[in-house]
Amino acid sequence: MRKVFLTITWAIIISGSIFLIINKIKTNYLSKNDSEITSTKIVRNTLATTVTDNIDISTNIDPIENIDTQTNITNSNKTADYIAKVKEADSLFEQKKYEEAIKLYEEALLIQNNSTETLKKLGISYMKIQKYADSYSTFEKASEIAPKSNEIKLYLAKNLLNMNRNEEAKKIIWELPNTYLEAKYYQAITLIIYEKELEAQSLFEEIVNTENVSEELKTKSQIFLDQYIIYNNYTEEGIIFLKTILANALVQNEEYELAITELFEIITDQSNYRDAWLILGYSYLKTNQIQDAIDALNQAKELDPKKSETLFLLGLSYYLNDEYEKAIFYLEKAKTEGFSNKDLINIKLAEIYKIKEKYEKSAQIYEELLANEIYTIEIFKNLSSIYLDEFNDISKTEKLALKALELFPKNAETYYIIGKTNLYKKDIERAEEYLKEAIRLNPKYDESYLDLGKIYESKKEYLLAQEYYKLANFYSQNEETSRKSTEAYNVINTLLSNKNYQVNLQNLWN
Repeated sequence: MRKVFLTITWAIIISGSIFLIINKIKTNYLSKNDSEITSTKIVRNTLATTVTDNIDISTNIDPIENIDTQTNITNSNKTADYIAKVKEADSLFEQKKYEEAIKLYEEALLIQNNSTETLKKLGISYMKIQKYADSYSTFEKASEIAPKSNEIKLYLAKNLLNMNRNEEAKKIIWELPNTYLEAKYYQAITLIIYEKELEAQSLFEEIVNTENVSEELKTKSQIFLDQYIIYNNYTEEGIIFLKTILANALVQNEEYELAITELFEIITDQSNYRDAWLILGYSYLKTNQIQDAIDALNQAKELDPKKSETLFLLGLSYYLNDEYEKAIFYLEKAKTEGFSNKDLINIKLAEIYKIKEKYEKSAQIYEELLANEIYTIEIFKNLSSIYLDEFNDISKTEKLALKALELFPKNAETYYIIGKTNLYKKDIERAEEYLKEAIRLNPKYDESYLDLGKIYESKKEYLLAQEYYKLANFYSQNEETSRKSTEAYNVINTLLSNKNYQVNLQNLWN
């Protein structure tokens, strides 16, 4: 029997401790040679593109239209507050900042608790961070308001599937009308779960061949149909092969929890199936189960020590687990074994070397990436930080800032880089101007607040400086910003505790 290998196209952009998969996983099957990952081009002048979510979260509609007709909010201030919170939450959702969106949706619902639209968005936000029980209870509340909504019923079923309550989910899904094509899509998925793969195929075909079906649903169904075509060419590989490639289709369609369940059953039956371990490891990464990802990927490595995508994902997993030496080892090894997108590896390596305070090595890699026209705003920001904070090289930073302005003229990070550069040049007025522009573009930009605090402290405008330090601390995204802003705030607070000093300060404001 010929061994058939999976080849998966990965493209991952890492920022901090969060990574986003930016291209769909593609599968090709070769009868003899194990082909490596297809090169993924990082497009110049653009940030990472994420897989489109399967939800319409447009905020173009006047938020008032999102309030259910049953609403009886008579206080105009409360209504305005509700609208503002929902609008900001929608914006955070679009930026994939789900935890922050959840907080605002919940605050909005304390004001107006019978909006099915807001409840739906809250439930979806919980799904995005894998809090399926919370999502389920949210959609239950929405169902009480709109008991006939097929959409809400389907979301209840999706959460049940992700919680491995398959029988309850199946009952809901199969009671939905056949004309509801998204329900039919999940009917097909339940057939796969219940090992009726060939029956599922006919439902996917119905969806693809139906007129006026959404392009998104057609594409997702076609991904499954493509796997059946592959299977028909390699039927000698057996049913476990079909199960594996259908699990990979679940991954491509971002049904990670369902894929994990299917893959676990596969490796229980055949523990030496390398590709099942590899896809399982990736699925664990996508659901933030880092140690499980490491374990699964190490199993895949044991079965094939030179598989470059396994090594690459192991490197990412160890990075997310704060095991930086192991991360470097496996990322370098993936490069040696022919991982096709070496720029992607170098982005990660440069970041790790910066964390480990190996600044010359980090700067060298970032410079090579820019020479290869690999442009992301994170590269510009990280490299400028090294130039200024570690090398005190203002000249290089100025050139970098000008290039960032050319490539990313509407990005808050760009104006932060320019503002910080001017701060080092002691051009306070220009620094203040650009840092405020960064905040205008991103009102939660913690580092800009911190540097503005420094500016006002240098001007002896201590009360204003203190307010900026408070905002830096409030919006802080990391421990360093939080620590620096707290320390600076406390220094000023100590000064202001002197009564005579406070009297003198009052004269500054007159």
